[in-house]
Formats: sequence, structure tokens, C-alpha cells
Amino acid sequence: MSLVSHTYWPNCIKMPPKPQVSKKIMAESDEELAAHLEQLVEDTFVLIFTTEATATVILSNIPGAVMVTQDTDADSLRRGDTRMPACQFSVFVVTDRSVMIGTDFKAPTTGMTLILDRGLESEREALQALSRVGRYGERCVRMITSRASLVDEKLNKGLVKRLIDY
Repeated sequence: MSLVSHTYWPNCIKMPPKPQVSKKIMAESDEELAAHLEQLVEDTFVLIFTTEATATVILSNIPGAVMVTQDTDADSLRRGDTRMPACQFSVFVVTDRSVMIGTDFKAPTTGMTLILDRGLESEREALQALSRVGRYGERCVRMITSRASLVDEKLNKGLVKRLIDY
């Protein structure tokens, strides 16, 4: 009888590196952020996760900006690299955490820029949000505003409390 050597899954799979934020946007007001977005859309498709109030400012100041909800047509979210008639790219604005971490966004020919303007509930959610761009090998830039952090401390405390109470 001989012993059999086994290779277990965790030892044979090379995991890709975790996505990281590569740039910080210095924007303390909604208007500063909207001005920064106006410059970005000249060169790239932008996906931004922000608050309802900031979303209102962005939607009113940037032509072609689109609010993404759970009811948004999924096919349109996979063609982010299409230029608008004004020769600029779109801005997809997301305010719902579940939409941010569970929706498939693509811009295969041009790549895209992700901007986080508010924190998420946990490190896991933050990792999922950062993974919304560059998943298919397309070019991507991940940014965060100076007024946000990856994990919102208040939301995280709420998550911990719900888990303890469960």
C-alpha cells in the first residue's frame, strides 16, 4: 500500500492581486468634484459611487450623466466606452451600495475610471466595488475623493452590531 500525494486547491491557484486605489481626488465640495468629472469625461468613461445629494449636482452639471439603478438596462452598462454626441464619454452615477457591488460595468475598448466618493459597509464590499473596473483586462483607474474612505466607519459599526445581534 502506498501513500498518495494530493494537491489541494488553495496551494495550486494563484490569486490575482487585490485591486487598490491608485489616485486621490482633492475635492471637498460637490461642485469641485463635478468640475473634476467634466475634465475626466473628455478622455474616459467614469463610474462614480456617491451620495444622493452629490448625484443631483453631477446629473445637473454634466451632460450625458446617467443615474444607475437596479432597473437600468444591463446591456447599456456594458457599453460604457461609447462616446456621447458631444464627443465626451458618459458618467454612470451610482448611489445604491447593492447596485455598486453587484452590477457588471464594462468599457472594453477604452477602459474606465472608478471614483469612490463615499465609503462602503465593509472591506469585502470595498473590494467588490474596486473590482467593478478592470475585471476583463481593460484599462482602469481607481480613485477616491479626499472626503471619503473605503470603509465608512458608521456603516461598519452598524454591520458589526447586526452580526452580534443575530
